[in-house]
Amino acid sequence: MSNNNLETYPSEMVDLPSKGFFYPKDNPLSKGTLRLRLPTAKHEDILTSKNLITRGIVIDEFLKSLIIDDINYDDLLLGDKSGLIIASRILLYGSEYETNTKCPSCNSTNDVTINLSDLKVKDINIDNKIQGINEHDFILPYSKISIKYKYLTVRDEKGITSYIKKMKKHIGGVEPETTTTLGFVITEVNGETDKSKIQRFISESMSTKDIREFKNHLNETIPGVDTDVFFECSSCGYETTLLMPMNVDFFWPSGKLQK
Repeated sequence: MSNNNLETYPSEMVDLPSKGFFYPKDNPLSKGTLRLRLPTAKHEDILTSKNLITRGIVIDEFLKSLIIDDINYDDLLLGDKSGLIIASRILLYGSEYETNTKCPSCNSTNDVTINLSDLKVKDINIDNKIQGINEHDFILPYSKISIKYKYLTVRDEKGITSYIKKMKKHIGGVEPETTTTLGFVITEVNGETDKSKIQRFISESMSTKDIREFKNHLNETIPGVDTDVFFECSSCGYETTLLMPMNVDFFWPSGKLQK
């Protein structure tokens, strides 16, 4: 989506959490910024479209309608997409996000106000990494097996959703979310790059201990915005950290924090 007449569309430059480091140098996303239109009534129409909500694509269509730069939306890293969701919410309604959540300790409902501008971008560790290459090394701590993995893109997200839907019909309604997602994330196991062999390793040989440690590693290193928010119960004083939701409810007062 492109339009060179920026005077027609009031806009704002937004930094990508990845800083563009992991995109190929010939990809416009490698500059690490995107220009977004300031939302108008037509963008609110997209957010309230029952058809788009039912199809599960309302957030993607909303973001695509805001992006001015000529990019391939499917190339976006998911961490950068999350950053754009937060940035677009700020452009749409401002930084203050009012929601409510139940206390995990006493179950009372608490009103919560979050300043989205206070959310911090995760630090990116680029030690021993080559700019433009989205491939990373990790040794599974229990099996000592060496793997390579990548940060997922919007294209991968679509592929995962499609594959899970397809497999659900063949395996008795079970949704193979963990194995499917890992199959997209992991690109090499001990030098083996054949996708079917990697998938078999994940399903049959990768221990739950290694899976847990690898997921923790991903959560710590993947580019994005830190959406953990502090919570203190107004009734019992219980303190904890909650994960801020970033789905369609994020754009409307019905949004609730989820543990």
